[in-house]
Amino acid sequence: MIADLGDAMSVSEHLSKLGYTNVMGVLDGEIWSWQGNEKTVNVSNITARKFLEKSNQGHIVDVRTNKEFAGGHIDNAMNIPLTDFVNFDIVLGAVDDQVYVHCQSGYRSAIAISILSAKGFKNICNIQGGYRALQEEIKENQ
Repeated sequence: MIADLGDAMSVSEHLSKLGYTNVMGVLDGEIWSWQGNEKTVNVSNITARKFLEKSNQGHIVDVRTNKEFAGGHIDNAMNIPLTDFVNFDIVLGAVDDQVYVHCQSGYRSAIAISILSAKGFKNICNIQGGYRALQEEIKENQ
């Protein structure tokens, strides 16, 4: 996860609440020092409105908890809670298939996208604002 050095403790606490308890440290020199030595991946983002306008959406992965998903979700979304994500043998089709990821507001989906990228998926897109933004967009269009 990327954050300013001053936010490192807050980010560590938030990751711990999500089940990630083995935080290794803080990258000295920020992302720029990493990019010179290692591969980095840019994440594509799409607004809730643009996502809902698409007719062929690809695979939709909702990384919220089972309870959140049961409380409401978008059609055709598969629920893979973030806490299960690392251990889950993801069966989404070919690594070149389009995958859209969302959580409640956007924090957990960023972590899930990182994991998908590490598993070799290439066409991953974050739905900005998550399920909250999708709900608001659906309400506006009714």
